[in-house]
Amino acid sequence: MRVLITGGLGYLGSVLVEKLLGRGYDVRVFDLSVAKERSALKIYGHPHFQFVGGDIRDEEAVSEALEGVEAVIHLAAIVGEAACTRDPDMAWQVNWEATCNIVNLCKEKGIKRFIFSSTCSNYGTTEAGTFATEDSPLRAVGLYAETKIKAEEYVLKVSNHEFCTSVLRLATLFGLSPRMIFNTLLHDLIRDAVVKRTLIVYGSHAWRPFVHVRDAAEAFLACLEAPIERVSGSAFNVGADSQNYQKGQVAKLIAKHFPDIKLKMVESKAARRDYRVSFERIRRVLGFRTTKTLEDGIIEIKDAIENGSLAIPC
Repeated sequence: MRVLITGGLGYLGSVLVEKLLGRGYDVRVFDLSVAKERSALKIYGHPHFQFVGGDIRDEEAVSEALEGVEAVIHLAAIVGEAACTRDPDMAWQVNWEATCNIVNLCKEKGIKRFIFSSTCSNYGTTEAGTFATEDSPLRAVGLYAETKIKAEEYVLKVSNHEFCTSVLRLATLFGLSPRMIFNTLLHDLIRDAVVKRTLIVYGSHAWRPFVHVRDAAEAFLACLEAPIERVSGSAFNVGADSQNYQKGQVAKLIAKHFPDIKLKMVESKAARRDYRVSFERIRRVLGFRTTKTLEDGIIEIKDAIENGSLAIPC
């Protein structure tokens, strides 16, 4: 099977591509990455890997990239609130308009499967003691979630027996990747611990769910390989119930492994995002279970820093 992955050379995509190639898939990546970035990845040059450069907003380029494809995993996006608010027009163009366009092109070309990468931050807030399920209200508390919720609605409503669409709502990602980033919560805190030797945590009682990037990649494989009737028109939260943490708990775990840092908690009664998430559906329907904990991620990143294989940006 040939699978197209948009944004396939990013933080999550580069891990997912490696896993797909390891399972024997033909993988075509559509991404903006430049040649220098591509050549640094081990997947570049693999006989079953093909790179197509282009902007996800370029309908003609996307149409060409879809030729001969049997399934699409759509990762390309402006990710995170900070990135979206820097250029709201681009955020809507990429996260909403381009998603609708690629869905329509997939239908026109008779592509059977489409998996959309979304986010658990769409839940915004949950009541104390409750866990958001896939049927819980979606409460956008920022532009990023607004674009993802609107795109989700379109992706799911077009699903039918001929065109299987699914949505994976990812918990907050962490862990080592060939294309490392430091703008996720855990990585940002680790960077502060290493560079500033101080962790200041705002809204320390606010909850977040977490999932290792390699476990997240396995969730896409599980969805791709599941019988169509199990996943068509469905959304799945991706993570593990045991990996819901308060931000203060995350900071204390980091301090456990970086003991010489100063730790300061700053309370905020009005945390914009504060949510715990249930992952029962993906466990029950797809048999998906995570393999790595948040502490595993802290340890592997610390080890990579100490052995010199990971440089922390200042």
